[in-house]
Amino acid sequence: MRASPISMMLMTLVMTASACGSTPTPIAAPPTSAPTPTPTAAPPTVAPTPAFTLATSIKDIIGTWHNAGKSLYLRFYEDGTLHQSHSLDNLDNQPYAISEIRFEGTQMFLKETAVSGVPSCGDTPGIYEVRLLPDGKIRIVRTKEKCSPRAGDTALQYDPVR
Repeated sequence: MRASPISMMLMTLVMTASACGSTPTPIAAPPTSAPTPTPTAAPPTVAPTPAFTLATSIKDIIGTWHNAGKSLYLRFYEDGTLHQSHSLDNLDNQPYAISEIRFEGTQMFLKETAVSGVPSCGDTPGIYEVRLLPDGKIRIVRTKEKCSPRAGDTALQYDPVR
């Protein structure tokens, strides 16, 4: 059987219409989570220079030290003795305070043995730490001290006397 010209036209029209239609492009689904960042290598770091080290022995602080702000002098002796004075000339023979010093780890225990012209702190030792500063100075820091006058004349920064 032969197709009629109308059926041929219809068939051609259907084929043309289906050929002209475009196939829809799939739309990508939105991501369900944030992308994972790629780790980057951290730049190399230089270890910071410590601001100070702590004294652990009388040997670390032997010598004469001066605090200009309060006009105080300290002299640490090798035998563990400390003399305090307002004058460099009086440190050896007429200090206003003489104390025994001993270290336990980084703690310096200071116990007076004699005073003259200043209040006595009695037998209770004061506990301090001595910071050895990079510029050659020392800073004595009060850790545990009940005697305020002693702390006021001790817990300071000192320059070495050369």
